[in-house]
Amino acid sequence: MSAGKQPRGHNRNLSTEISETARLDLIVPHASNLNIEEAVAQAVAKAEAEGSAVQGNTASNIPLVAHIEQRNNLFYDEKLPVFIVLQILVPLSDELYERYLARIAVSLEVAAIDGHKPQHGPPGRNQETVHMLFQTTVNEEETPRISVGESTKRLAVWKLEVPLGHPRARLNNPRVLLTCSATLRPAELQKPLFEDDYMASRQPMGINLLESFAEDPLMSHSPRLSAHRVSRVIPVTQAPQQAIRPIGYAAKRGFNIYPAINIRLRYSRIPSGNRHIVIASLDLEVTPFSHCSVTINSVNIAVAGGSATLVADSPSTELPVTCLPRDDMTFLYTLAQTDINTESAFTTPAAPGTQVRAISVSLEATALVSDTCRPCIFTNWTTTVDFAPPAAPHFPSHAGIQRAHRPPSLGAIVHGATVQASSGIRPGNPPPGAPPAPSPNVVFSPPKEPRPGYSSGIPSGPPTQGLTVTFTGPSRVYVGEAFTWSVFVVNRSSRMRKLALIVPPKRKRMGENKSLPAMPSNETPEPVIDETMVYQSHRSRYLEPAELVPLVNDIRIGPLMPSACHTTELKFVPLTTGLLTLEGVRVVDLNTNETTECRELPSIVSVGKRTPPQISVA
Repeated sequence: MSAGKQPRGHNRNLSTEISETARLDLIVPHASNLNIEEAVAQAVAKAEAEGSAVQGNTASNIPLVAHIEQRNNLFYDEKLPVFIVLQILVPLSDELYERYLARIAVSLEVAAIDGHKPQHGPPGRNQETVHMLFQTTVNEEETPRISVGESTKRLAVWKLEVPLGHPRARLNNPRVLLTCSATLRPAELQKPLFEDDYMASRQPMGINLLESFAEDPLMSHSPRLSAHRVSRVIPVTQAPQQAIRPIGYAAKRGFNIYPAINIRLRYSRIPSGNRHIVIASLDLEVTPFSHCSVTINSVNIAVAGGSATLVADSPSTELPVTCLPRDDMTFLYTLAQTDINTESAFTTPAAPGTQVRAISVSLEATALVSDTCRPCIFTNWTTTVDFAPPAAPHFPSHAGIQRAHRPPSLGAIVHGATVQASSGIRPGNPPPGAPPAPSPNVVFSPPKEPRPGYSSGIPSGPPTQGLTVTFTGPSRVYVGEAFTWSVFVVNRSSRMRKLALIVPPKRKRMGENKSLPAMPSNETPEPVIDETMVYQSHRSRYLEPAELVPLVNDIRIGPLMPSACHTTELKFVPLTTGLLTLEGVRVVDLNTNETTECRELPSIVSVGKRTPPQISVA
């Protein structure tokens, strides 16, 4: 090999050395108020005293940091302190060290997985389902950097507060994975100032093709440049950019996660004269998973468009209180409706015309794992409460079908009348405490029109079914913009329910808006001979322009336990303006195939497209 010829190989530079030799680690300390500088100093001193530290300028302190005591398990809804430690083993000056550190992007991802691995299954499908809980990139303006050590042994440490929420799926053996990674961004190229100008200075300009028209009178004609004179445009090739370099290996840590407190909210109605008082019962149970006590600092309930008053006999006046594992506490609140325009912490106000309100539960607690480990738990979740009184059973206006073997979709037959979810028949009001009459006292009254805006509560059948469905929607929608209805289902029966909500298509009724002349009594109707007329008559009942398009046509609910509730959404897109209506929403019990039509639905006021705001330029 000649002396002038260089050996072929990888062209190494300072960025390559830093990306290959840097070390990254993740610390979830056992101590809640850990001083990372003192902890690192104690770990280094202990290692030097035992003689296990590596001497030299390139010694790494990352293995020593890993010996700091860390957590064994985590809790849902806690704010977890996490330390990210980075060490660059390449000798750099302070200025160069800060310059390269500004180019490093450090990110943290927190995900929940199911720790129970299936024993049997087809190959290639045993992949873990990851539920992302938290993801961020370190910003030194919000998260200041902590520098520990000097020279090549100095560490860059960032402290983050990670909120551990709940995954959307139920996991058998939940685990949390914390993954930290870092990348080295390419350096910004410094361009000379003259290259940043719009026009290069002291350079001759190109030929102006319109200069020959400068002295010509334009009259009423504007100058035009022929398309044949346009030359071919050559694309400008961009300078190749440096690739983003990953630093070291991604640091991972896994922990088991459990709920520290189980929260259950129930409410019941107590009749008091002409009105019903709604009492909310909030049950708190300390779980035995971590074998530690929990101090409950504060409990609060807020109602959108209402108020929650703590009952005097509730033990919350003694807060904060320390509970042992398996301890159970109950807080009682009296819920009442107020003006819907009152200020509250809810971003979505209560809808006018509905008695369904959003209720928020917030809790602050501290888990007493040890003398130094005191995780802080902050829980805040929202559900709904229905202030409407129990609805009376509805009866149809026509006689029911009486048969010995009726299908389950016909409903219960009572005194020759089929009990269904109808709005046109109301039962009579017997005096309270009186025995039921031997025959049905049915009052025929026209159905009440739903309010043109917001919600409609529909009991889905007789009292034996025990199901209540409430629809809540906006008071005004815009053509072409999707809107949602909130559906609140309450299972008041004593058995488990599996339901399906189906929006049937709107079909044109036969003979609608048509009047046929009367046929003389002495004439005999002629049979239809042409099959085309029968086919066209059958097909015409389905041809009708769509005014409202449902985006979700089939929603499954359940299993819904007794006295449980569930909230879901129906999405629609209006295609025309005016007062739009739905024929009904079909509720199907998947266990018994019972079908009920909910027809008292909110009216939909559709207006034109939303006009964008005009921006005035001064």
